Formats: sequence, C-alpha cells, structure tokens
Amino acid sequence: MAIYETHCHLNHERFADDFDQSIQRALDENIRRLLVVSYDLESSRRAANLSQSYEPLRSAIGVHPEDAGQWSDETRDQLLALHSNPSSKVVAWGEIGLDYHWRTFTDEFQKSVFTEQLKLARSLNLPVVIHCREAYDDTLDLLESFGSIAGVVHCFTGTVEQAQRAVSLGFHIGVGGVVTYKNAQDVRSIVEQIPLNRILLETDSPFLTPQPWRGKRNEPAYILAVVEKVAELLAIPPEDVEAATWDNAAALFGS
Repeated sequence: MAIYETHCHLNHERFADDFDQSIQRALDENIRRLLVVSYDLESSRRAANLSQSYEPLRSAIGVHPEDAGQWSDETRDQLLALHSNPSSKVVAWGEIGLDYHWRTFTDEFQKSVFTEQLKLARSLNLPVVIHCREAYDDTLDLLESFGSIAGVVHCFTGTVEQAQRAVSLGFHIGVGGVVTYKNAQDVRSIVEQIPLNRILLETDSPFLTPQPWRGKRNEPAYILAVVEKVAELLAIPPEDVEAATWDNAAALFGS
C-alpha cells in the first residue's frame, strides 16, 4: 500500500542540505503523496515552488498563529496569487489556528487572523490545517460557531473528549510521532477511541521525531513508526492503516 504524509515542512531550512535525499528516502518507503505545510508567506512560496517541481508534493499555504503579525491585505493577496497558479498544487490552507503556549500575540488578535483565514479558505473551497496548542476549547468553539468547513486538527494532543468533539464537527485528527512517546498515553487513547476514517498520518518534520529516532531531525520517511504504532493500538495490520488513512487524506486533499 501507499502512504499519504499529510503534514511535513520540507519548506523548512533544515532540509536545505539534503532535500532530494529526504524525498528519495520517503519514496523508498512507499510514501507517494506529501503535503508540504506552510507557516508564513515565505514558507508558502517555498511550498508552492516545491510542489511545482516535485510530482509527489502538494502544498498548503497560510499564516501560523505565531506569525499572525504578518497577516495583512498584501499577504492575503500574495497567498491568493500562489493559489491561483494551478502548478503550485495548493490543496489546503494552513497551518492556521491558535497558540496559547507562547502567546506571541493576544488571544483576540490570533482569533481575528484565524477567522479571516477560515473565511478565505471557505471561499476557495479549501480544507484547513489547524494548529492548536493549549487552546483546544477556544479553537473548537470558534470552529463550531464558524460553520461548515473541512480540515484536520494537526498533531492533536488534547483530550479524548476534545478529539471526539472535533470529529463531531467533521474534522480529522492528525496523528504523528508523539503517539510513539512513552508519556503520550492520552494521544494513544485518542487513536483507540475515534473512528479510523477520521485519522490522518503526519510527521510534522523536521519536528517531533518519533521513536526510535527521537533526538534527530524528523523527516517524512519516519512516518513508518507512526503507521506501526497506530496498527498496534488498533490491532490491525499496518497495511490496513495505510489504506484507510490514504483514503481519508485523498478524500480531504485529493489524490
């Protein structure tokens, strides 16, 4: 079976020295589609450019809450220009959301930028890639009040109840390397208690490296550890996890 890697930052500078090799290692592990997710205008440009040059890549563009100060009419227009180029293969808007850990910007300002980007994504009929850190209730409240929009809450580390609420709103749950960590029982419980048809596989590379490579730079090829852990938790073959999550991702982002 083929694997759909739904969240990687190959547009990050930490891949500058071995980008081609990282892609090849992913292909060697039968990863056939990779969504390169952005966090600001420049990373969105890089994601779009990479997607133009490499067939397996797709791009998500947008402004992360830690970079919310970059949001402006000019930024919006430049992102829209990227989206309007079919060769950029923009299939999602993100990552966008709320981050209450660093609180680089006020909660209300983050919410305003988040809401503007949600409106934009909906107008373009694009799914959204949601970043949420220590802000799950506010994020879910906002999504519930916003209305119908598809997407994924990436690197989900909230409670089982919050995950179930996200699923009830029509969202997918992004599962990455954290599920392999010894202290991540809550994440494993989420995997066990939400429907498989709502799970997406991701690495968030170069961050959140799974066991047994923790301490090294993460990369898409390491998604195999996530596949194996999800299969173990659900007591099904890894091939079934790959097939189901490919279908989930293809339905959301396209194949």
